[in-house]
Order: sequence, then C-alpha cells, then structure tokens
Amino acid sequence: MRKRIFIAVVCVLGSLCYTYAQNYEADFRAVQQQFEERLKITADNLKEYVETYPYTPYIDEIHVMQGVLQVEKKKYKQAIKAFDKVGNPKNLSRSSLPMYKFYMGYALLQTKEYKKALTYFLDITKKENIYTPHAKYYAGYCLYSLGEFPKAMAQFLAVEHLGGYKQIAPYYIVQIYYAQNAYDEVYTRANNLLKEFPNSPHNEELHRMLGEIYYQDSAYNDAIQHLAAYRTMRMEQKQEPLRNDLYLLGMANYMVNQYDDAIMYLKEVKEQNDSISESAYLHLGHSYLRVKDEEKAKLSYAAAMRFNLNPQLREEAMYNYVQITYLQGSALGENITAFHDFLKQYPNTKYANKVYTLMADMYLSSKNYQAALDALSEVKTPDEKMQQTKQYLRYQLGMDAFLQGKMQQAVDWMTLVINHATEPSPYKTEAYYVRAESEYRLHQYDECLKDIASYESQKDATTSPNYTAVIYLKGYALFNQQQMKNAEYTFRQYLAKADSTTTTYIDAQNRLGDCLFNNRHFDDAIAVYQRVTERNGVGVDYALFQKGYALGLVHRYPEKIQTMNTLYQRFPHSDYADDALYEQARANLQLEQYDQAINSYNQLIKDYPNSNKAAKSTLEVAMAYRTLKQYDKAIDAFKTTIERYAGSEEAYAALEGLEQVYVETNKIEDYLAYSKTLNRINMQAATSEDSLVYVTAELQYMMGNYEQAAAGLTTYLTSFCPGGRYCMTAQYYAATSFYRLKQYDAAIDQYSALAEISGNPYMEEACMRVAELTYDKGEYRTALYYFRNMLNIASSSATRTTAQLGILRCSSLLNDMPATVEAANQLLENNAITEDIRKEALYCRAKAHLNDNQYGLAVVDLTPIAKEVRTSMGAEAKYLLAYSYFQLGSVDLAEEEVMSFTKMQTTQQYWLAKSLILLADINIARNDVFQAKQYLLALQGSYHQEDDIQGIITQKLSDIAELENNAVEEEETL
Repeated sequence: MRKRIFIAVVCVLGSLCYTYAQNYEADFRAVQQQFEERLKITADNLKEYVETYPYTPYIDEIHVMQGVLQVEKKKYKQAIKAFDKVGNPKNLSRSSLPMYKFYMGYALLQTKEYKKALTYFLDITKKENIYTPHAKYYAGYCLYSLGEFPKAMAQFLAVEHLGGYKQIAPYYIVQIYYAQNAYDEVYTRANNLLKEFPNSPHNEELHRMLGEIYYQDSAYNDAIQHLAAYRTMRMEQKQEPLRNDLYLLGMANYMVNQYDDAIMYLKEVKEQNDSISESAYLHLGHSYLRVKDEEKAKLSYAAAMRFNLNPQLREEAMYNYVQITYLQGSALGENITAFHDFLKQYPNTKYANKVYTLMADMYLSSKNYQAALDALSEVKTPDEKMQQTKQYLRYQLGMDAFLQGKMQQAVDWMTLVINHATEPSPYKTEAYYVRAESEYRLHQYDECLKDIASYESQKDATTSPNYTAVIYLKGYALFNQQQMKNAEYTFRQYLAKADSTTTTYIDAQNRLGDCLFNNRHFDDAIAVYQRVTERNGVGVDYALFQKGYALGLVHRYPEKIQTMNTLYQRFPHSDYADDALYEQARANLQLEQYDQAINSYNQLIKDYPNSNKAAKSTLEVAMAYRTLKQYDKAIDAFKTTIERYAGSEEAYAALEGLEQVYVETNKIEDYLAYSKTLNRINMQAATSEDSLVYVTAELQYMMGNYEQAAAGLTTYLTSFCPGGRYCMTAQYYAATSFYRLKQYDAAIDQYSALAEISGNPYMEEACMRVAELTYDKGEYRTALYYFRNMLNIASSSATRTTAQLGILRCSSLLNDMPATVEAANQLLENNAITEDIRKEALYCRAKAHLNDNQYGLAVVDLTPIAKEVRTSMGAEAKYLLAYSYFQLGSVDLAEEEVMSFTKMQTTQQYWLAKSLILLADINIARNDVFQAKQYLLALQGSYHQEDDIQGIITQKLSDIAELENNAVEEEETL
C-alpha cells in the first residue's frame, strides 16, 4: 500500500517538474525574444521571470539582459551591479557571452574605469563576432585615455575605415600623432578630415591642433584662422576654450599687428600664477600702447610685474610701466615709486641711462609732491637739476598748504624753498611772496614787510606775475601798522599799475582815501572817495560813508547830509546804511535842524531795529525833544529808551535824563513814582557799593588780568544782578574773560545768559560766541539755535553771512537736507560772499541733493567746485561729480571726470583713490570685469595711506571673484 502511495507521489511530482520545466523554458524563450527585439521588455519583466522561476538555469542570462537594459538607459553603475551577479560567464550562451563582455566593458568605460574596461574589450577582439569592431574602437579609446598611444593607435587604425567609426576614429589618430609630435601626419590628416567632414563637431580639436602647429611654425595668419575657429566652436557649445590656445590666439594677432584682436583674446586668458598669464599681461600692455590707450597699458604692465616668474619679462614690463607713468604723471605717486623700485631691482639694466634721463623731468611733473620729495631725498648725489626740482616740490607743497588755509605750514615750506636756493630762481622769488601773504594773514606784519622787501630785491621781481599783487599786499601791511604815509605811497603805486576794472582796484582807492583821512588830509580823501562813488561795485557804499564823514569833519554839513542820504537811498541794505542815517541826524543837529535830526533817528530805529546805533538814536531823540523843550515828548522818548533797552548804558543815561526833565518841569513826584516801577525791568538806581565793586572788576578786565576780572565780575553779577546798573556790561566782560581764559563751558554759560537779555548791544556777539563754541563741541542743534538767533538780529552783512554759513554747516551735519538746501540758497543769493563761501554753499547743497538721489541737481552744483582739486572739498567734489554721472547712467561722462582727475594737480589722494575705485565700478557696469580688476590691483599696490581704501579694494576684489565664479558655474551648468 505504502509503495503504491509513494509511486503515485513520485509520478505526480515528476509530472509537476516536467510541466515546470516546460513553462520556465517557454517563458525564457519568450523573454529572450522580447529582449532581442526590445518589444516592451523592461527590467520588471525580467524581475518577474526570476521571481516566478527562482531556480531557472537561465538566471545568468537574465542578469546579462538586465545589465544591457541598464546600459541602454545610461545607468552604468546599476548595469555593473547586474553584470556582477553573473556567476560564471563561461556558462553563458555563445551569443550572450560576447554581449556580456562588450556591455560590461562599455559600462566600465563610462564610469572611467579604463583598465577594467580594456580587459573586456581586448578579450572580445580575440574572436570575430558582431562586437569585435566596436570593441577595437573602445579598446583604442581606453588605451588613449590611459596614455598608451602606440597601442591605441593600432586599435584606431583597425577601424578608421569602418562606416561607424569613419568620422571619429581618425580624430583620435590625429590627436595621437599630435601627442607624438608627428606634425606632418597631423597636418595631412587634419586638413583631409576638415575637407571630408567640414561640419563634424570634432573639428574643434583639429582647429586647435593645427592652430598650435602653425603658431609654432610662425605661420601666424594660419594660426589665427584655426584658433579662432576652435574658439568659436567651443563657445557655440557653451564650453570655455583652453587658456593656452586663447593665449596663442592673442599672441598670433599681436605678431601680425592686429592689436585690437590681440587685446580681445589676451583679456580672455584666465589669470593663474604662471608664465602664460605673465606673458599675456606683458603683451596686453604692448597692444594697448599700440592703440594709444596708455592707462590700460599701464595697468597691464603692472599686472605683469606682479608675477615675478621670468626676470627678463618682468624687467621689460617694469620698464614700460615706468615710461607710461612718466608720460602720464600720477597723483598717487606710483610713477616715483616705480622709478626707484626699477633702479633698485635692476641696477645694471640696459635701460639705466634712459631711466635717469626721465627721472629729473618726472619729478618736475609729479603731482604727489611729498612722495616726489621723499623719493628725491634718497638720491645720494643729486645733480643741479634735481636740486632745483627739490625747490620746486617744496614750493608746491607750500602752495597746497596756502590754498588749504594752513598759513603756518605755508610759511614753513616757503622758508625751506628760500633757504634751499643758492642762486636767484623764480621759485625763490614767488616763495617770498607766498610767505609774505601767509604772514599777513597770521597778522605778522613786520615779517610780511621784510619778505616783501626781499621779494622786491630779486632780479626777476618786476617780471613776476605777482608783482602787482605784492604792492597791494605791502600797502595793506603798512596800513595795518598805521604807517599811513608809506601806505598812501604804496597804494598810489599799486593804482598806477593795476587793472582799473578789478575789485581790488576799487578797494585800493578806498584804502588810499583812508590813508589820507587818517593823515587828516580830508579834502584829498574826499576827492578819492568821490572817484569811487562814481563807479559801481563792491566798496562804493563804504566810500560814500567815508566821504560823508570827512565832509562833516570839514564842517560841510549840508553836503554831508546829502551824501549820507544818497548812501541810505542807494544802498538801503548796506552795512553802512544805519550809520549813514545816524551821521545824517548828527549833521542836522550841528545845523540845529532838530526836527530833521529826529526824523533821521526815527528812520534808523524803524528800518534797523537791531543796529548798534538804535539805542543811541532813541536816547538822542529824547535829548533833541528836551533841547526843543518839548518835555512830554522827551519824557516819552526817555521812557522808550529805558524800557526797550533795559539794563543798557543808554537806558541808565535815559533814566538820568528823565530825572532832569522831571526836575526841570517840577514833577519830581512823577519821577519817584516811575522809579519805583523799575524793578519790573530789573533796573534800579546805582549805589556807591554797586559802582565800586564793578569798577574794581572792570579795571582788572581792562588790564588783561582775566582770571581776577572773571572772579570780580562773577561776584558783581551774584551780588547786584539783576537790577544793577552795570549788569549787562559785567555779563559781557565776564563772558569774554572766560573765553580768553579758554574756559569755554563757563563762557558759554555767560554768553547764553547775555543772549537772553533783550535789547542789549552785546546780543549779536553773544549769540555768535555760543554758536561757535557749541559748534566746536559738536553740539550742532544748540549751535543751530544760536546761529538762527544771530541771523535774526544781525546788523551787518558780515554777521548775516557768518550766521547763514553756520546754519548751513549745522543743518548739513545734522542731515537736515531741506534746511541745508534752504540755507545754501540764502547764501548764494548774496553776490557779496567770498568765493570760498560760495563753493561751500554749493558743496553742501550738492551733498543734500545726493542724499535725496537728485544726481542731476548735484551735477550742477559740483561742476564749478570740481575745477580746483588741490583742496579737500574740490577733490571730493570731483569724485562726487563722477559718482553722480555714474548714478545717472552716464558712464562715459563718469569715466571722463575720473580720467581728468588723474591728470590734475592734487595731493588729495583719498578722493583720487575713491575715483579710481569708481572707475572699476564703471568697467564692471560695462561688463569689463577684467579691466575693473586691473584698476583695483594697481591701486592696491600703490596706495599706502591708513584709511578705509584698502578695505574697500579688498571687498571689491572679493565681489569680482564671486562674479567670476558665478560666470564659471553658469558655463558649467550650460
């Protein structure tokens, strides 16, 4: 029974196995058919087959098919994994084994495992099959990649005429010949390939190799043709050409004098620390010189010098750099440094004689006078020309100091010029003049006159361009020393030589009149002043006043009245208009024309309430009414003086006059009643103690004992004020004492208190002092408040101008742009302001416009200031002008401003450096990153001041590096 059951089970199992075998055999043939025909066969189909028949004897065949499918999908690593699952390749079918070897080799090749791949390909080539020719090609490729060129050549030659490889194998053959320096073969084969396959994408390498061969044979035009074609094909494929070939292309163009093309290609050579970059920069410099772009040539030579790989090449670059900096000049002083560095590094250079010849001339044309002087001082045996150059450089440094208002520095420099000269020279002559002018501004009149005498003793003095100006200066120095007779003679001498249309001519006429006036030659003075009054221009109002005043001194009162009235009517805004009304009134009093005098006084009080003559006028009106015995009007006028100018000397004088009027009219009770009300305006009758304490302190003040004066006046103010008769004057003297002791905080307190006392004659000065002192402390809001108060009470155009200038500066420093523009506009409406103030107003207004991004308005204001760049303001204006054009998108105009700046005489290196950095930005805006980088690198090497310039350069270079990296990444992505 058991046996029968066992037999039955075996039969069933056998039947099942037979059926299973039939199925996996049939299914494998079906899969194999689908694979061979690639009919909807997928990795999933093969995976399903393996899952259905895990013990199929065709498992290795399936793994091969899986690998092939992965290769065809370009999934080479997955393909290798599938092939690695093949247990024993020898068990594969005859058709699968070569397929396995080929596809396995191909997958390894794609993953750059050339040695492993080569094993499979060479194994295939041992027997002929469908994969043999392909295996030969790929074996050649592997050998080529491994650098085994002779073996690779054999494989490529075996397939070069086969259809599939006819257009590719020959290219590798050419490259192998090129690597083996078999240039004749390269030439023949490459040209044949170009003719046979003109549109092949592989032609770029043929052009590259032919271009290099032609360049080596000095066939530069042929080299250009092929290297340019190579470059074009690379760029069309969004790939970067090789640096060496770009260099050769640029050099080939340079050799055939095609300098613009040479520049274009040499600029494309990416910088690396190698001889290619060094030589590229050198020849880039040569090319720029040929197209007359000296600035870029200089930058290129500077770039070549930085490498220092080839001594001869660096010497050539440095020599050319020296020559260009000599021709161009340099405000940053790199021309001077270049000369000395060159001679130090190459003392035996073949260019030595030429360099020494240029050096002397270069020092004379240098714009960085200090750098030139420092460098020249290192010359151990300077010749006579170099000694003269030293004198010139010191003179220019003195002029810079003079123009910047640094008078003592100007004196020191001009002293060096004068002491240096062993023989007469124009620099020595002019140095005497500049030193004299500086000494005059320092109020050193004796020294000034001595230098003028030395100036006049020079042989070339009469031909000096400043000869007439020296006479004018001499007149003023004598005038300020009260040498009126000598001053009179000197001003007459000046007027005989000067241009009568200038403002200084009119001014000299007035000073001549003043000399005659001071010498009491009043009629002669009147005649001189009269000549001025017949003209128009600055100083006419002064001449009218002086003429009128002199007429009064010779008792020609009607003429005085007429002249003063002419001044008032013709120049109502003159600083002398209020004085004219006052003197007119006094002349009326001399003629006993009291009503006319009162009218003139009242006109002054009405039109010029802040005049220092206003308080006196109200007092004199009261006195005139008293003279006319119009007591009621006199009483009202005295009270007006007392209450309007409470605490002033005029108020106390009016109180005394009021007392006398009440006594004269027998109304002493009314006076006593009025005097009791004086406390409301902080006034009271003086006591003997009051007077004694004040007079004692005042005496110390008058003697210049300011410490004792300050202590005594403080005691008086504490003990008797408010209400004391001398409170106002004591407050002023105390403030001034502290000011002269340089105890500025105490001075501010006293002046501030004085400024709060209305109607006092010191209010204008008090406001000015507080404004100036708080401005110097950086308390700009407080200073602004007092400058504005000062403007409201200003009694002269000079005070108004000072106040407006203070308001302008404070508003600008507080970044109050609308207020800055308003203050600048007010100043600029005044035609009498100095040129320096006009420039400062334009400068502040321009910066306000820049802050509001109103670059067009800024350009208008900056243009006139930027013409003189020897001052800090002018140099900054020049930079800001270029910056404004840049912001407006006018890059050409911006560049013009920067380049003109580099050619102007300036010692303001900071703003010139900022302009050169801007020049880099301009080139970046033009997509010329290469040129921008060269400007920055050149500046980095030549700028040595300790400020923020080097930090800015470093950041800019970092930004450029990021731009270059981004560009490379974009190319690689494409």
